[in-house]
Amino acid sequence: MLIKIICIITSVMTLMTLSGCDQGSDKPENQKESSISQKQELSAKDILERIDDQNLTDSAFYGDETFDNNAEKLYGISVDKISDGGIIYAGDGGIADEVSILKLSDGESAEQIFSDRMDFRLNQFETYKPEETQKINAAQIFKSGDYWVLVISDNADKISETIKDLAGE
Repeated sequence: MLIKIICIITSVMTLMTLSGCDQGSDKPENQKESSISQKQELSAKDILERIDDQNLTDSAFYGDETFDNNAEKLYGISVDKISDGGIIYAGDGGIADEVSILKLSDGESAEQIFSDRMDFRLNQFETYKPEETQKINAAQIFKSGDYWVLVISDNADKISETIKDLAGE
């Protein structure tokens, strides 16, 4: 009888150990999926606040009066066509650096909006401060997660990688 009890206990412990190993091996994948979904849940403000660049001193975010009142001036669209967004930029005006993020309400592309924004910035700086035009011409426009992004900066590659990591690409 004692042998039967020991065999049953051993069998139960073996089964528990095996099922525990299976759960443990799935855990990193589950954590990775959870991490990815958390990235996709970040707002434009959350993403932009994590950009570390000394030239990007000022900001405006979707839902703020400044952003909402200037969306049409900045991007040529009314704020009701935007479901999330924001801009960080060089506040002194002498530097062309900016990072804009938009998520359009209808899910459409903002590539043309940002191309037009680049052209506008280029026209602003061509006569005012021509040395800034090189970084505007090298600006990056891309989609990451649900967001469209425009990066004008000497550090565009680093900033773009940060955004792609945070936005879930």
